[in-house]
This record gives sequence, C-alpha cells and structure tokens, in this order.
Amino acid sequence: MICEAVIRLNMSFVPAKQAEQSALLVAQRTRASFIKARTAQTNQLRGLLAEFGITIPGSLASLQQRLSILLAEAGYDLPGMMRELNRPKFLGGSNS
Repeated sequence: MICEAVIRLNMSFVPAKQAEQSALLVAQRTRASFIKARTAQTNQLRGLLAEFGITIPGSLASLQQRLSILLAEAGYDLPGMMRELNRPKFLGGSNS
C-alpha cells in the first residue's frame, strides 16, 4: 500500500481516527455481535422446540415468556434433560 501511495500522486488520504471514535466503533461492533449471537441462539431454540411440536412467535420477549411457562409446567411433552439445559440460559440462572 505504501508503494502504491508513492506511485499515485493524486491519492487522497483519510485522517486517523481519534481514540473516542475507535472506542465508539468497538462498542457498536460488540453490541451488534451480541445481538447477532442472541438472535442465532433464539432461532436455534425455536427450531429445537418445533421438533417437539412447540411453536413460539418471533419476538425475544414472547420466547422468554413462553419458555418460562414451558419449563415450569410438566404438562408439555418436553424431555426433562431439555428442561434443565434451557432453564439457566433463559431464566437468568448460572450455566454451571
């Protein structure tokens, strides 16, 4: 890149970002990454629940609300192992 800049005299340069600008970009990218991962996990869980005949609408709030009901009630045809694996993640407990 430096060699190309020497050859091309009409090349325009962009000033370096300030630390505050870089920090803001890091925060935005990190947040976007967390949202993308959360969306992937909720879609994966919806798919797994669909295998048991349980469908839940698209919002995260409806998933959390319905999942808390599913995990609390024994009337749903949901294996105990799946209940225990999903309880900490979506009801605010620890994963250990």
